[in-house]
Amino acid sequence: MIQPGVILAAHPKQKQGFFSQSVILITEHHKFSTVGLCINKPQIVTVGEATEIDWPWDDVLCCGGPVNSAALFMLHTSEWYSTNTMSITDSISISSDLLMIEKAAMGNTPQHWRFFNGMCGWSPGQLHREIVKNNMWLTCDSNEHILFDTEIEDIWEQAIELCAQKLTNQYF
Repeated sequence: MIQPGVILAAHPKQKQGFFSQSVILITEHHKFSTVGLCINKPQIVTVGEATEIDWPWDDVLCCGGPVNSAALFMLHTSEWYSTNTMSITDSISISSDLLMIEKAAMGNTPQHWRFFNGMCGWSPGQLHREIVKNNMWLTCDSNEHILFDTEIEDIWEQAIELCAQKLTNQYF
């Protein structure tokens, strides 16, 4: 079932394009659209370089997707909030506003976070067709470990393992 907090792992047969070996976290799902963040496509710039502020960490900015690439998002644990924060699950939230950068730069940070620019989007029924008819995505529930603790270059393999475990658990 497609809902916020679900992870989409690109099927291993996807060999080309942006979505090859991509892992997407669904952040919103409505009857009019589905939105997500690609969580495993690092860029060569840091958050400090991208925002041109004095950023005390060397966080790499990830490409959240090909849509609205100028938008900056902070995926984080839910104990923290800013003026434009939306819950994805009980433990994971997303923020997108200027205050989040200022708060974090001054040391007011969530326990875990990652930054993204851009997002992924699907029209009504499009993602369902990609999953069911085209077999493009494997699905499983997200967890804080894969979102925040796993090295970016290892996320796709970890997501494939989570999806495989989910399928195994359904039958045994």
